[in-house]
Amino acid sequence: MKAGDNRKAAELYRQACAAQPNDPEMAYELALVLDNLGELADERVALQQAIQANPHFFLAQYQLGFMDFQAGDNAGAERQFRLTVQQVPDNIQAWISLAAALGAESRFDEARDTVAHALKLDPTMQPHWISAESWQPARANTEARNRFCARGVVKRE
Repeated sequence: MKAGDNRKAAELYRQACAAQPNDPEMAYELALVLDNLGELADERVALQQAIQANPHFFLAQYQLGFMDFQAGDNAGAERQFRLTVQQVPDNIQAWISLAAALGAESRFDEARDTVAHALKLDPTMQPHWISAESWQPARANTEARNRFCARGVVKRE
């Protein structure tokens, strides 16, 4: 979508959200458009509006976790990803994202256990970045750890 189209869409979604403040899907759609525009503060507000309308709206929880992770707020990302896996315990990507947040907090054993749980959900999944050997450089320093763990958190589309 072009920037002008995104701006128009954002305005229309804002109007719809004002008319229907208890519609979490509308607020979430607004958040996605705002993300496309790079309006992160407003995106966060829209995601929070979606969660206020429906505290179990896992898509918004996950996106807030993604935003927190990108901003370097690993504890916030962990909190949001934990909420996500509580809502959708069979969502493998949410478990992997939680593992990445735990790893970014240097909680490697918990991260490994979380990945093991994800692998139980789908034994065919092969997260190449999460093998035991690949954790060693990540343990060495913060920059390596953050780059390494960022591979596990993907944006929801």
